[in-house]
Amino acid sequence: MRIVVKCPCTKTYRLPPRYAGKACRCKVCGERLVVPAEPVEGRKPAQARRTTRRLGAQDGEILRERRRIRESGRRPITESIHQLAPLPLSEDRVEVLAPSPRSRRAEKARAKARPDARERKDDAKRATGKREVEAKRETRKRKSAAPEADKRETRKREAAAKDARGKGRSGERAAPPARRPKPIVLLAAAAGLLVLGVGLGVGGLLASSGKHAELSAAVSGKLERAEASAKARQWEEAHGLLEAAAAELAAQGGDAGLEAKLRAARVPVEVMRQLLAIEDDEARVATAIDQVGHREPLVRLGVANELARFAGLDDAQRALAALAQDADPRVAEAARLALIEAGGPHALPYLLRAIEDAAATGHKIGDVALERALELSEPEVVPVLVRALELRRAAPAPVVVAILRRLADLGDPAAAPAAKTFADHADEAVRAAAARAAEL
Repeated sequence: MRIVVKCPCTKTYRLPPRYAGKACRCKVCGERLVVPAEPVEGRKPAQARRTTRRLGAQDGEILRERRRIRESGRRPITESIHQLAPLPLSEDRVEVLAPSPRSRRAEKARAKARPDARERKDDAKRATGKREVEAKRETRKRKSAAPEADKRETRKREAAAKDARGKGRSGERAAPPARRPKPIVLLAAAAGLLVLGVGLGVGGLLASSGKHAELSAAVSGKLERAEASAKARQWEEAHGLLEAAAAELAAQGGDAGLEAKLRAARVPVEVMRQLLAIEDDEARVATAIDQVGHREPLVRLGVANELARFAGLDDAQRALAALAQDADPRVAEAARLALIEAGGPHALPYLLRAIEDAAATGHKIGDVALERALELSEPEVVPVLVRALELRRAAPAPVVVAILRRLADLGDPAAAPAAKTFADHADEAVRAAAARAAEL
């Protein structure tokens, strides 16, 4: 049976019988407590036992006391006996260990500032319960408070139903109540609108793509015609086609790819138009020579065709000789033809090639190359004339006589073997010219 001890601070302790007659200190306020020496009811005084048996009995008593409190339904005391600070048994040391008033006041202040763990837990439960009650109350308010529009609609439906019931009793046919659209109808309508929007979008894209294709085809056609006009040296016509393409692009909103092609096509046309606008021949030739290394092939082609008009000038021939080695075959061919037409020392490397090509194809440029070779007096032309004799043995007699006489005039012994092959020619003039050339 426990001994109940009450402190002046309203704290209550239940102590085992072994604390009877001893002095303890309250854990809350520090007050000195004297445990009364009350006998244990219903039990004989405990006899002295060994320490280990006494400890086992004490533990058993504690368990029995807990079981009795649990069965009785009373609230167990939260304080444990281990929280107590028992005073020494000797009375002379009690006053020494007793707390001072200042320490008691500080302990009371700390106790008030630090509430008990159970009290904090109870406060948290009460706060949580209060919040749950408030939430339920708000939910009920929201459910009960319907919007004013819904209330009016409800009253209208009730009134319509009441009128329908009254008309039904009087024999008149009641009008069917208004029905709200079902969700499936709303979904179908939404799906239809979505499909319509997608169809309109796709149709717009197709229409725009069709317009873009038409614009691209029209502008590309103008660009092709402008390039053909530029190749034919019809620069003004090419300029007009490019301006029309630019206007069409601006009217239709433009296209990055087509605009880039248009800018590239304008470069050679504008360069050649500026070149042809120069009236002075010397200034025009000098400007054309400056454009020999232009990055656009059409510009170099136009320069080659323009320099062909001034191929008699030494500067123009040097520029044409450089263009004859151009990477673009159109530019190189135009420069070679211009040199062959003009003749001169710079045309020597191309005269022999033209004669050989004409022997295989019958092109008239071979005759032009032979004429220009006969006009030259440089010793370098001898191999060209000798090769012409070998390739044109069946040529008319006047042509063969002209070649043999030119070789005789040049006086190169390298021409003698080729001239001897015509010693038995049927034409007397050819035999005489061959004999003269073979005597060298």
